[in-house]
Amino acid sequence: MPLRLATAGLFLLAIGCAPAPDSLGGAPSDAKEDLLPPALQGWILSAFSPDTLYLEIDGEAEQFKGYGFVRMVQARPPASGLEDPPAAFVRLYDMGHPVSAFGIYSTMRDPSNEFAAAGAEAFWSGNGWTGFKGRFFFEIKAFERKGKSAAEAKKNALGIARELADRLPGGLVSFPLALGLLNVDGKKPRTEFYSNDGLLGKGELGRTFRCEWALAREKGAAFVSVFSKEGEAELSLLGIVKSGGLPKESAEPGAWLLQRRGPFLLGVFGPKGAAESVMRSLESRAKEAAASAPLDLPPARAGNR
Repeated sequence: MPLRLATAGLFLLAIGCAPAPDSLGGAPSDAKEDLLPPALQGWILSAFSPDTLYLEIDGEAEQFKGYGFVRMVQARPPASGLEDPPAAFVRLYDMGHPVSAFGIYSTMRDPSNEFAAAGAEAFWSGNGWTGFKGRFFFEIKAFERKGKSAAEAKKNALGIARELADRLPGGLVSFPLALGLLNVDGKKPRTEFYSNDGLLGKGELGRTFRCEWALAREKGAAFVSVFSKEGEAELSLLGIVKSGGLPKESAEPGAWLLQRRGPFLLGVFGPKGAAESVMRSLESRAKEAAASAPLDLPPARAGNR
């Protein structure tokens, strides 16, 4: 992720010193400095609000804000006095809701990544560990220096990731329960994805869960869009049909099957026979969810039903 040194609009302190008031404003957040591991004692902290996040993660801030980002606390080792820190930086993001934290995580995860137990899940990005737990998303960049093996740096960073995750609230809850909507026949592991702004250029789909599936030699994708009312789901379906339908999910052969079930809009892409089988299991999950308590989801974005 490209970085840019932030020099304005930041709240800076060293852990262990009396903290100054956070002047960034914005919504209240649980991303507090005391959640960081004791191993970071004496590190320099900076905090970012939705208005200042772009100063540190240039080019990525709008994506985070789209998922409901509230606040980020970053810790970096001091410029002197610490020759071999366990990480180059630690970033803790309060995303406001567990589904939002999973959502931003899902945009970065790839099934081919190396995964580790840290929080709900974490993966190795090539130079650090990225993970989430509850409403929090975190990034731990490994610290490498001459004479230190890459494996050692990777291990040290994972240790910090686990210490951080253990300090975050959330208990034993791992992945959001709403992901149960995607428990369909042939679902491919670690392909689940969440967007609160639709899919395939269709913002009217709103809060949408997606996954990939494979049955025998056939493969495709499936999604569930969640609406507050049945009528909203029906209007979204009619709007998509009137606009010519959804674009192809991929270059793979197949077409979209669309179906409304209660407040859910269901979609399956793939060869007809296999897609119909996946749609049946998707309908079963939606039927179960419609008969249960409302799903715990973040608010729909303005402009989305």
